[in-house]
Amino acid sequence: HYPFHGRIAMQQATLRGYGLDAGAQEPVLWCEAVVRQTAMFGEVLSLSRRIEMPLFGNVVRMRDKVVNDGYRPVRHAVLYHFNFGYPLLDSGARLFGDCADAARTAFADHPPVPNDDEVELVDRVGLAPGRDGKCLVGLRNDVIGVSAAIRFDPVQLPELMMWRAYQSGIFAVGIEPHTHVGDPARPAADFLQAGQSRTYDVDIEVGI
Repeated sequence: HYPFHGRIAMQQATLRGYGLDAGAQEPVLWCEAVVRQTAMFGEVLSLSRRIEMPLFGNVVRMRDKVVNDGYRPVRHAVLYHFNFGYPLLDSGARLFGDCADAARTAFADHPPVPNDDEVELVDRVGLAPGRDGKCLVGLRNDVIGVSAAIRFDPVQLPELMMWRAYQSGIFAVGIEPHTHVGDPARPAADFLQAGQSRTYDVDIEVGI
């Protein structure tokens, strides 16, 4: 049994380091940390995360590595949930990017307007990688001249969902790239063998 957002959401991270790499070809601010998810007779997983932000760029890079540090195969799945709210999310907001086509109709048919009695909606979005092989989907508001987008590798994260919660006091859109879950055609994808690891690369791009 896993609680809401899994057990790892309740665990503290151990900071490994942080700083400014000014001597690199592209100077970046960075930090690294690790979170362990363990249970008696259960999984022993570690998530190592490095976050980088170029000093003169408009992107935040997140590089994750999940390792099965135990002695038995364990179930494994990852879902990244990026929430965007007001003022980016408003009546003037629109979706853009290679992976946005499948969700544009639903977004247009149900525009982002707060409603006291609104229920949450989840749409599965088809993937359409760009020329670089990555998928890009984001939100742009031309009224305020701001955009934010998620770029990810569809090989690592082969599915995408969009969460819409327009209820007053919540009012958010979630962009959620994630792994396969419970796919009978790919049963091995649900497990990490002992000592096995997987990596995930996600970028958050901001435009002004």
